[in-house]
Amino acid sequence: MVVTAKNPKKDPAPKRWIRHALDGLRSELTWSDLFFGMAAALIIAALLVDAAALHNLQRPTPLLGQLLGFFLFAAIFLYVIWRYFVYYQKRHRDIRSHTLLIVAVIIALLSVMRLLTTFADLLGERLSIPKPQDPSGFYYVVPFAFAALLVTLLVDANLALIVSTVVGILTGLFFKDIHIATYAVVGSLAGIYGIRQYKERSALFKAGLTVGLVNAVAMCGILLLRQGGLGFPMLATNMAVGMLSGLLASALSSVLLPALESIFRITTDVRLLELSNLNLPILRRLSVEAPGTYHHSLMTGTLAEAAAEAIGANSLLVRVAAYYHDLGKMLKPEYFLENQAFGANKHESLAPSMSCLILASHVKDGLPLARESGLTQTLRDMIPQHHGTRVMTFFFQKAKEAAEAREEEIADADYRYPGPKPQTREAAILMMADAVEAASRTLSNPSAGQIQGMIDRLIDDILSDNQLDECEITIREIRLVKESFFKTLSGIHHRRIDYPGYDFGIEGKKPETIRLRGANKRQAKAL
Repeated sequence: MVVTAKNPKKDPAPKRWIRHALDGLRSELTWSDLFFGMAAALIIAALLVDAAALHNLQRPTPLLGQLLGFFLFAAIFLYVIWRYFVYYQKRHRDIRSHTLLIVAVIIALLSVMRLLTTFADLLGERLSIPKPQDPSGFYYVVPFAFAALLVTLLVDANLALIVSTVVGILTGLFFKDIHIATYAVVGSLAGIYGIRQYKERSALFKAGLTVGLVNAVAMCGILLLRQGGLGFPMLATNMAVGMLSGLLASALSSVLLPALESIFRITTDVRLLELSNLNLPILRRLSVEAPGTYHHSLMTGTLAEAAAEAIGANSLLVRVAAYYHDLGKMLKPEYFLENQAFGANKHESLAPSMSCLILASHVKDGLPLARESGLTQTLRDMIPQHHGTRVMTFFFQKAKEAAEAREEEIADADYRYPGPKPQTREAAILMMADAVEAASRTLSNPSAGQIQGMIDRLIDDILSDNQLDECEITIREIRLVKESFFKTLSGIHHRRIDYPGYDFGIEGKKPETIRLRGANKRQAKAL
C-alpha cells in the first residue's frame, strides 16, 4: 500500500500577500527609516487636520479620527515614493537623502498652504467676505507648483510627476474640493515642463510665468465647469490670481533652492555654471602652478562635454568635473610630464614603484583641495573615479622588464590606481576623455585613421579591463562616445597651409625676404 503525504495547508491569498508585503518592508527599511517615516506622516496629517478644523470642518467629526485618516494616507504616499526610488530610480544612490528631501518639500508646501489659507480666512472675516467658492477665491493664490519645481531641479522630472500627484491628492483632502486639487496638479505639471533646463537664474522666473498662464486657463475651465460666466472682470481676476500663484511659486523656489542644495548636497546646473568660471581662485592657481595640467583639463572638458551631449548625459556636469579632476597634481606638478616643459623627467631617477606612488597620490591629494574649494559631493566623487582601478601601464611595463631581468614576477595590482571604478555615465565619459586627450598629445600631423585607431584601442582597453562594469553605460553609447571623440579631435588636429618663407621645424632659421605682387610695404612688413 502506497501512502501519500498530505499537501501542507496553504495560506489564504490575503494572508500571503500581507506576509510578502511585511517581508519586503523589513528588507528595505530600517527601524530608523520607519521612525522618521511615521514622524513625517504624522506631521503631514497634523498640518492637514488642523487646516480642516479651521475652515473645512462642517460636521462634528472627531479630530483624532481625521488625524488617523490623514496619517494613513500620508504613510501610504511616503512608502510609494520610497518603493519608486528602490525599484525604478536605482541611479540615485543616496535614497534616504532624496526621500527626506521630498518629504521636506511636501511639508513646506503644506505649511505654506495652511498659512495662506488661514490668512485668507482671516481676511475674509475681517472684510465680511463669504468663503470663496469660485476660481477667483483667495485659496487659488497658494503656490502649489513650487514643490514640483524644487523636486524637478533637485532630483528629476520623474519624481516630480509623482510628487505632483501626491500634492494634488493632499490638496483635495485639505480643501475637500476636487476642482482645486485639479488646479494644483495642472499647475505642478506646468512647472515641471517649464523648468526643463535651469542654466540661468531667470529660468525660474520664466517657469513661474508659465505656471501662472496655465493656472489662469485652469481657473477659467473650473469656472465653466461650475457654470459660471466669463466676463472681462472675471477673466482679468483669473489672470491676476493665476499669475500671482505662479510668481509666488518661482519666488519660493528661488529662496529655498540654495538652502536645500546645501543641506542635501545636491548639485544643480546653476551651481555647476558657477564652478565652471575659469577665474575662480583654484583654477587660476592650477593654471599658474601646473599649466600643462590646466590645458589638459580644458581639452578633456571639451572632449567630454561633446561626448555627453551625444548620449544624452549631463554635459555640464562632466565638463566641470574635467576642470577639477586633476587638482591633486598641483602639489607635485614637476612629476607630471605635461608640466615638464623643457626640464628633465624626474621619473628617470626613480624606481617604477616610487613613480607609481607619486602618480597615484594626485587622486588622494585632489580630494582635500576639492573640498576646500567648495566642490559638491558629486564632483568630488568623480576625482578618484576618472582613473578607476586602471593600471599605470608605462611604469608597470618598466617594472616588469626589470623584474624579468632578475627572473622575478610582479603583480599588476601593485601598479593600479586605488579606484573606485566609474559609478555613473558621466564618470565613465570623463575616464575615456582623459585617456584619449592625453594620448592625442603624442600625435603629430595624424591622419583620420590614426586618430580613429587610437580612440578605439584606448577605449577597448578600458572595456577589457572591466572599468565600466559598475556604471549604466551601454555599448551603443560607447560607440557614440567614440564617434564624438573622433569629430572633436579631427577638428583640433586640423591642417594648415605652410607659411611662405618660414620653416618652423628648423631651429634658429630666419625667414627669407618675400616679395608679394600687388602688396605695399606695410603689408609685406606685417607678413
